[in-house]
Amino acid sequence: MHEQNSRARRSGVRAAEPVRAYAAMNTVRALECLAFAALSAPELANRLQVSVRTARRLLQRLALEGFVIQERGHRRRYHATLRLAVLGRQLLDHAPLTRAAAPVLAQLAQDTESVAHLWVPGYDDHVVCAVHAEGRTGQPTISVLCEVAPASSSAAGHVLFPARAQRRSPCYLHEAAEPTFAAAVLERGHVVAALALTGDRAYDATAPVIRAAARLSADLGSLS
Repeated sequence: MHEQNSRARRSGVRAAEPVRAYAAMNTVRALECLAFAALSAPELANRLQVSVRTARRLLQRLALEGFVIQERGHRRRYHATLRLAVLGRQLLDHAPLTRAAAPVLAQLAQDTESVAHLWVPGYDDHVVCAVHAEGRTGQPTISVLCEVAPASSSAAGHVLFPARAQRRSPCYLHEAAEPTFAAAVLERGHVVAALALTGDRAYDATAPVIRAAARLSADLGSLS
């Protein structure tokens, strides 16, 4: 490494510095773990593969910032507070994806008199409804973070995780009591969300859904 840096200095090229973000990544991973279950310092240390002392200091810092709290009756265990959920909601309110999706979903719901959704990948093979538009009652109503569903049993899951479903198509029709048709939303060539329509109109509204997904993808491209 020293020899490489010396050669870089002689050639006038600045050597790349190694990325040292382990502490930040451990904080993120700790919050992810604590969002699912209360953990003690040794349990968290095992999950993160760090020392118990490091895990304890991390928990104490997170508690000081209001992201975790000690369980009542189990002072050695910590669980996440809703401050993390509030942070997530703020992110959704200001994210380019959800802000661009809201008017597109509202128009689609109104035109089809159905329910339009924007789904994003979640944890443990689940998908999360990030934006929901109800158009059956006239003026569409928009709501955020409405539902969590198994990816394997949803149209959005087949679109967001095509490799798991052993499919390549960017669209999928899930036939159930209330059929749902979903189409992929792209940003810089990557599938970032699935735009879906639920209701009897899902069978004959595939073209409007695909157009809406394409419009949203174009809007995201112009914001990049």
